[in-house]
Amino acid sequence: MKSQRGFTLVELLIALVVVLGILFIVAVSARSAFQDANGKKVTNVVLVLDGRIREAYAQRFDHWDLTNDSAIKEGIVPPEWVTPGTTTIQPSTGLLISLQPSTGTYAGSRYRMTVNGFIEPGSCSSIIRTVTPGVLSLSVKQHGTGTTIPVSTARGTVPSGSALATACYRGIDQIVLENA
Repeated sequence: MKSQRGFTLVELLIALVVVLGILFIVAVSARSAFQDANGKKVTNVVLVLDGRIREAYAQRFDHWDLTNDSAIKEGIVPPEWVTPGTTTIQPSTGLLISLQPSTGTYAGSRYRMTVNGFIEPGSCSSIIRTVTPGVLSLSVKQHGTGTTIPVSTARGTVPSGSALATACYRGIDQIVLENA
């Protein structure tokens, strides 16, 4: 009678499948945690800058002079977000931010903040849900299609699940918010 040494092929395959399953779960969890952390950073940047603009312009009745240059010179933009020697606003999130007065019906009485850079689908809806209640309007440019989608057109209006799903399913390349 021979004694059995080692594992059979079936046992090795079962062990491999279990290990791969565990690695897959860990990878998915890590990606989700990364997206959540990045989404919180982006949300924080938008909320901080919006709050600083509101504070700086509280006694003014228009935003005709609001640009990257004026916001940097007046200390509205944190210095660590500014590329030295330029008027480029680029926080640690890697996104590029542009500030300008609104145009059209509310020209000058509102300002526009444009946030450029790819935002993952997993972060998109949480950013929009958090930022939207405090702004007058918000639109996004869908990744891959370049389609601009208005997400909210009235202060305090949080978009529905279907509007977020439409806006975020591919991720977004740009957020444009208007505020007063």
